[in-house]
Amino acid sequence: MSGARRWPALLAVALIFAAALARVSGFFTDDSYIHLVFARSFSRGEAFCFNAGQPVYGFTSPLWMLLLAGGHAFVGDWHATARLLGLGFTLLAVLATFRLARAAGGSPGAAFGAAATLALHAWFLRWSLSGMETSLAAFLVAAGLERLLRGPRSAPVGLVLLSLAALARPEALILFGAACVWAIARGPMRPIGTGHAAGAIAPGHQARAMTRAPVVAGALIGAGLLLAWGIWAHAVTRAWIPTAYTVKRFHEAVTLGGSLHDAAYFLGVVGITDAALAVAVTGSLWILWRRGERPGAAGLLLLWPTLLAAFYLGARVQMISRYWVPALPAMCASAWVLSERALGPRTRFLWVALYFAQQAAVLLLLVGPQIDAFTRGLNGGPVEMGRWLRANSARGALVATPDIGAIGFYSERAVLDLGGLVTPEMAPVLAHHDIHEVVAGALYEAVGRPDYLVDRADRPGELSGQAEIPGRPRYELVCVSRIENLGLSRPRPQYYSLYEVISAEPR
Repeated sequence: MSGARRWPALLAVALIFAAALARVSGFFTDDSYIHLVFARSFSRGEAFCFNAGQPVYGFTSPLWMLLLAGGHAFVGDWHATARLLGLGFTLLAVLATFRLARAAGGSPGAAFGAAATLALHAWFLRWSLSGMETSLAAFLVAAGLERLLRGPRSAPVGLVLLSLAALARPEALILFGAACVWAIARGPMRPIGTGHAAGAIAPGHQARAMTRAPVVAGALIGAGLLLAWGIWAHAVTRAWIPTAYTVKRFHEAVTLGGSLHDAAYFLGVVGITDAALAVAVTGSLWILWRRGERPGAAGLLLLWPTLLAAFYLGARVQMISRYWVPALPAMCASAWVLSERALGPRTRFLWVALYFAQQAAVLLLLVGPQIDAFTRGLNGGPVEMGRWLRANSARGALVATPDIGAIGFYSERAVLDLGGLVTPEMAPVLAHHDIHEVVAGALYEAVGRPDYLVDRADRPGELSGQAEIPGRPRYELVCVSRIENLGLSRPRPQYYSLYEVISAEPR
């Protein structure tokens, strides 16, 4: 793309990007509030606490939590801090993807295309201003891979950035490990036997050994950062990994049908936005293979989404669209670099047109309406319930709830997490019962006796109509709120009901 043609295209993409960001700017999630509660506690001197005085490894993005705590000291408003950080890292991720495509061998035009492809990706846009760590992780992955591809001198910085990516999204630890192996193995030393003593290393290989030393140093620094964080987290919380990995879905039996369902859902989440990207990459690789050419640096980029997909499917993690976003810079850059080498202008135009049509359809028909409905439900339900609890409950009240973020943030009351994220003592109960059974049978009393309970169910206030059972608590309905959907995986309407819990036995 010539310079004269690039500027109008850049302006058009920038305007569409800005309009798309404005469209999703009102989206905030319950998980975002979880990070805010931990950040607020950290800023008050209580490290790793959701409930005061109860340290727990209940968050998956320590770097994002620390950035929120630090940013709030300058901004002063928690929501504004989260959105400004999200916007900043969104822009940085787009810029880093441009540089990544250039480092992978793409022309300026291909690099511009890769950056535009990320900027207008529906999932990237959806989570960009949501208060989550998604854009931060995407930026660190793109910047780390770009530094890695630049050569031995910049590779150490790349490895450190990728270690930080693992503190933004724990799955990036896979990429950090693979990148360390790739960078250290690049340009291996081989002993020779001609003109030198047996086992000696030729001068060229000595140079390689010298350039390998900084790479090893970068890997060690990155590993040291991760180890230091792990030791700190364990010293405070007695846990090495986030509780999210110990309480979610692992109680379910592994079956062929369940695995096939997980795979189909994963392919649906990824395919609905990335089918055109996948076709472009696959077609380009096929053509290059037929020519006897190697994918080059794009092969390393494609390794990351491949490993990430294998992890999600193998670990049986229920796929959420934001989990895929850190793989997008590598996907976008490799698609443009490979298609530039393998496909003609007309074929490239076709897949690009299909791609942007796909993103527009997903953003306008799916993402936009979904986040509007979710935001209305969140603000009218958990947010308002949290405010009511702060105004009407005793300071020492305990609230049991399956969704802890907004209620914990606004109520500033202790929470008994029915999902186990910040109440890991619930894990043995959840290993044999789902949340509905836990609520219906008051099984949470094995952990604590709450003063209030928030139930999420298909019908409003269904606990208040239950017949009294000796030995079980009674529920007095306070308020009810309807939410149209809880995301792509749970599209049906749900009701949040807030109850006062009347214990069957003296407290």
